[in-house]
Amino acid sequence: MTLETTADLTPEIVAGIASFAPQLLADLTPEHLLAMSPEAVAALPQDFLASLDPDLQAQLAQKAQAAAPAEQGEPGETLPLEWQAVGQAQGIELQRPEDLTPEIVQAVANFAPQLFETLTPDHLRRMSPEALAWLPETYTATLPDDVRAELDERAAPAGGLSAAWIAAQQAAEEMAKEAPPLSGAWVTPPEDGEPAQGPRFTTAADLINNGFAPTAADFLNLLVENGPPNAPQLLADLTPDVILWLAEHEENFLQNLSPAVLRMLSPEVLQALPEDFMASLDPALREELQAIASGEREVFIPEDTIARVNGQPAVVLTIYKENDANTVAVSHLVFDKLDELEAEYDALQFDVAFEQASFIEESISGVTREGLLGALFAIFVILVFLSGHGRDGRRIISWRSTLVTGVSIPLSVMMAFALMKWLPPAAHVVLNPLVDATRGVPLLGSLMHGIARLFPTNLTLNIMTLSGMTVAIGRVVDDSIVVLENIYRHIQRGEDQLEAVLTGTRDVAVAIFASTVTTVVVFLPIGLIGGLLGEFFLPFGVAVTYALMSSFVVAVTTIPVLTYMFIRKEHLPVEQETTLQRLYSRALHWALTHRAIVLVTAFVLFVVSMWLFSHRPRTFVPEMGEPEISVVVDLPSDYQMVDTLELVETFEERIADIEGLGIVRSTVGMGGFESIMFGGGVDQTRANVQIGVEDTERADELTAQVRAIANEVFGEENVRVSLGTASSGFGGFSLVLYGDPEVLADINDEVIATLEDIDGLANVSSNLSTGDTILRVDGQPAASFTGEIETDDAIGVTEKAIEAVRAIVPEGVTVTEGFDSRQQKEGFQQAGQAVLISIVIVYFVMVLTFHSLVDPFVILFSLPLATIGAAVALWLTDRVLGMSALVGMMMLVGIVVTNAIVLIDRVRKNRFVRGMNVYEALMEGGRTRLRPILMTAIAAMLALVPLALGVEEGAIIAAELATVVIGGLFSSTFLTLVVVPVVYSLVNRMKAEEVAQAGIGKPSPVPASLPEQ
Repeated sequence: MTLETTADLTPEIVAGIASFAPQLLADLTPEHLLAMSPEAVAALPQDFLASLDPDLQAQLAQKAQAAAPAEQGEPGETLPLEWQAVGQAQGIELQRPEDLTPEIVQAVANFAPQLFETLTPDHLRRMSPEALAWLPETYTATLPDDVRAELDERAAPAGGLSAAWIAAQQAAEEMAKEAPPLSGAWVTPPEDGEPAQGPRFTTAADLINNGFAPTAADFLNLLVENGPPNAPQLLADLTPDVILWLAEHEENFLQNLSPAVLRMLSPEVLQALPEDFMASLDPALREELQAIASGEREVFIPEDTIARVNGQPAVVLTIYKENDANTVAVSHLVFDKLDELEAEYDALQFDVAFEQASFIEESISGVTREGLLGALFAIFVILVFLSGHGRDGRRIISWRSTLVTGVSIPLSVMMAFALMKWLPPAAHVVLNPLVDATRGVPLLGSLMHGIARLFPTNLTLNIMTLSGMTVAIGRVVDDSIVVLENIYRHIQRGEDQLEAVLTGTRDVAVAIFASTVTTVVVFLPIGLIGGLLGEFFLPFGVAVTYALMSSFVVAVTTIPVLTYMFIRKEHLPVEQETTLQRLYSRALHWALTHRAIVLVTAFVLFVVSMWLFSHRPRTFVPEMGEPEISVVVDLPSDYQMVDTLELVETFEERIADIEGLGIVRSTVGMGGFESIMFGGGVDQTRANVQIGVEDTERADELTAQVRAIANEVFGEENVRVSLGTASSGFGGFSLVLYGDPEVLADINDEVIATLEDIDGLANVSSNLSTGDTILRVDGQPAASFTGEIETDDAIGVTEKAIEAVRAIVPEGVTVTEGFDSRQQKEGFQQAGQAVLISIVIVYFVMVLTFHSLVDPFVILFSLPLATIGAAVALWLTDRVLGMSALVGMMMLVGIVVTNAIVLIDRVRKNRFVRGMNVYEALMEGGRTRLRPILMTAIAAMLALVPLALGVEEGAIIAAELATVVIGGLFSSTFLTLVVVPVVYSLVNRMKAEEVAQAGIGKPSPVPASLPEQ
């Protein structure tokens, strides 16, 4: 059994780990836990859940509620998950009490009697009489008298309750009386404080009645294959009397022993083996055993793995940090200690093969550097737009205005950091009682939990929060630009300084408040939806939200004060119509007189953008982090350590000449899942080679070269080669086929062959091909097929795979996504839902702001225009449509409407306050708001350019998001200036006609909340 991704953690496995190795649960990170299936989360023990962060507990509880309900039926129909885990580990199906054969009950009685405590009386009543007869008397004695009497009557055909177990115990006691005693490691207790590493038996009879395997020979073979580290010593301590007694009392005992077991027997035992048995062995093996028996050859018993780095023997140290420790800080402490040791010991040299600190530091420094560049670009845009010519014709550089606006960037960012630190704890003082009070209340409980998640207390300075700050930098100046530009115009007109500041700020306060709120509320769905989408992007959204909230406060407080103190009329260029305004006025006039052409053109462009989106590769999370090629070797059981090592050395030599590869780390001798859980020893037939990739652009090509060499050296059926990064766990492939077990077994090979023919899919396998039995998923017989996706189009590969498999399976077999693939699909669905929810929220915010249902609807027409530029930007940069791009689309919902809000707000005031008709209001509003709209849009786009062009691997998520926002903002800005006025004119003409027909001579008056001027 192999556990590689969270998809391998079935509910049965989780229950098994909780029962037999609960310490392994501590290694699961929040990302692992949230990536697990709802059914697996539901199987986590309560004491482990209680040790987690409260926010994480709440998310997991919500996820566990989504677990598929158990099949309805009679009580006790399904066995506890612990039993199912045992069955899955042993390759047998244990789903119902009827599956418990006498042999299984006997094995559990010897191996894991604690499992009986999980059975209910209903389970016991459904067991066969023969199985009941094997229940341990030590367990049945604890049952209530009435239950024990009922079960004893049911087990009467087999002699009664626990009858077979009692008879076996008596027979074992009789056999033990004449059996030779065991010695050495078999009976030596562990030293104080050390855990037992294997079973403790007293006589040879205990090897027959071992409880682990049906026979003594099978048990000894199992010790070598998956036993404890002291298995070689246990075999060496078997005496000739024990072996000969077992050969006499167990049929074909010697013949069933594996060559590996025979090699580990002591020379005295080998000398005592019957001659007819030795003659029946393979000549090479017989010669080898005779050499061991005579002392001519010493048996090599591996006690540890062999580690190699770049072809040289090495000792590999793997250092883990505590869960709450800082990765970078711990790494630097380790580096310092290594330097100290190298300085102290001249012959000692350390080479760091893999560490995460450098990647994190480079990513954070890259995002920070790109954020600073973006801030400089934004300030430059402000300087260009606010500069002009004075009355004497000389050029005036508005550096005062630029500095006043530029202050909003550092001030907003610092305020955001302060909010990140102090606001969540304060908010939870109020929210936690409300969450507790509404827990379990439909809708309201989920709403309060979602709101509480919007104030995470565990925010740190990481890639996502810094990316959020960087993305916000271009937007935090928007409010300040609009306020300053409006004050700027009033001062240019010669108004009193104080009056100009007050009027200019008041005039746009509602508009910038609405635009800020619409930008912020788009992140509300992330908190409400939760899951991986929320866990991944919530820190990003919170950082943006805090920065924009701060920017609004700065815009309506600090900017007016600084403007009043430092800017005078003589510092400003003369107000006059610019060339850009004249060109725009002509374009707008043409658009208003050719509305059909404008709308048809916009619709065609929108359709083209949808086509571009549909042809982009789709993946949940793009590959990020240092790529590494993994080579997993599993040779036939007759290979010894020296044989495996020789093949690994050959492989290392073959790949040494490939340019673009980095450090090669090899480990010969591995342990499987059983060894992890139960303390297994060294498996001589297994090896693992980890190969660094220096030329990341050729990662896929290098992986193909390494795979070809590995197949030649180890044999294609004995090796698996894959390429992985830090985000590989989010892009796995899995399919589940439901149907008749015999049919699934028959088509297994054909399905694997079909999947292997799909481009971008590698290392395909199924639970049937690895020797496991049919699974049961949601109560139905099923087979699981997994693989590794080696392309950017993870969703596309999955869709092709499902289509190809459905074309070959017979009728009655259902093909669906497995957990990995379903998780990606659901992630996209969640993102789509979040975008739709954010549009609805933005609409209602605008309704409350404008006291109108129609004008916000007009503003929403700017949203389809954003998809045009976003699609073209992804296509030009050849970037994937992933979760980060979809979160970028969500951000665009809030960002692009701000331009339309500023424009329509001015148009409404022109109509309702200044008495203009629709055409005049649109023309004047367009000319007046052209400069602030272009300033905010261009500043935001240029601020994101460094991030979009960022080459740091860690910033690739922010880079894709920035690409979408830049493209969407570009198209929406220029098309909004034309399309939105056209839609507004159509809607309001229709309203005017309806009002005229009703006998009212003019449009409705302005709402009282709108300021007059």
